[in-house]
Amino acid sequence: MKERGSVNLFLGTMFSGKNKRAMKAMEPLITGTNPLEYILFQSSWNTRDGNVWKSRGLNYTLPAYVVDVSNPNFLIDMAEKVKDKSVVGIDEPFSFVSGDPKDFEDNVKKYSERLCTLILGWRESGKKIYIPSIHAFFNRRPVQFVSRIYGDADRIEFCTEATCNVCNQPASLTQRTFNGVPSKYDEPLLIVDGKKGWDYFPVCADHFIG
Repeated sequence: MKERGSVNLFLGTMFSGKNKRAMKAMEPLITGTNPLEYILFQSSWNTRDGNVWKSRGLNYTLPAYVVDVSNPNFLIDMAEKVKDKSVVGIDEPFSFVSGDPKDFEDNVKKYSERLCTLILGWRESGKKIYIPSIHAFFNRRPVQFVSRIYGDADRIEFCTEATCNVCNQPASLTQRTFNGVPSKYDEPLLIVDGKKGWDYFPVCADHFIG
């Protein structure tokens, strides 16, 4: 019988070091004399990082497969890609949602549930899954995927490198602005990454504007 794998969560706000911690945790498995086969997934909504995983705290990148989430059957594509892999990475899983960004809230619960089901099946087949993710959106609402898989995770690490953009104290929240104006609570949760005028940065609770 194949040994069960693991689900590893690395949670934090922007610039908290979550990708760095996930990459460092995978490093012993995918490098060295007997490296395991791996695949790292990136959502096509993430236009900032492209086809790599990277971190400000590391001097190297890792190649990633960009999942075209405009295809409503993208989860089938992901399932095919992991078949011969022992290590799987999924960066910011909340962005693995198909459909128009304005319909994100209507679709995210459905896709989060399906992705969680896939991941837990991969774990049972012996795969080790590494997932860096924000834990809350700009309006402090919890990330649905994280809430769903949290109780099933084998390892949960809270990453705390981020500092407040205002006072330089430890940051635990993400502020989103458009042309310098803070987003309101009921604005759309997801904006296509890289759109002009939008900005995200970490803040502490004292300097969060919501």
